[in-house]
Amino acid sequence: MLQDNHPHKIPPPVKLAPYLLEYSFELGLFKNGAMGMTPLDWVDISAWINLMNVDLHPEEIKILRELSYAFVSWTNKAKEQNCPAPYGDELTATVKSANIKEQMKRFRQGLKK
Repeated sequence: MLQDNHPHKIPPPVKLAPYLLEYSFELGLFKNGAMGMTPLDWVDISAWINLMNVDLHPEEIKILRELSYAFVSWTNKAKEQNCPAPYGDELTATVKSANIKEQMKRFRQGLKK
């Protein structure tokens, strides 16, 4: 078994923490390229880490890069006409109609009491 301080020990998974979001916004979620927004690359992140004198675990650095890719990807996808909202399930018109009918039925039952 590898000791805790061994350089090849697999680190525990790093959960997305508020400080990583703050770092991500400070770093910037994207950079401008010839074709518009592009995700940050390793050089950009490394430069920020060195300038800000921040000590991050490699897994945390990967998360910062993944956040940049996700932001750029969803920003581009959001331009599509039928892009679903990222904050919830996409409900069909039939499901929405059924939900409204159920709510109205419960409302009427409440009035009868």
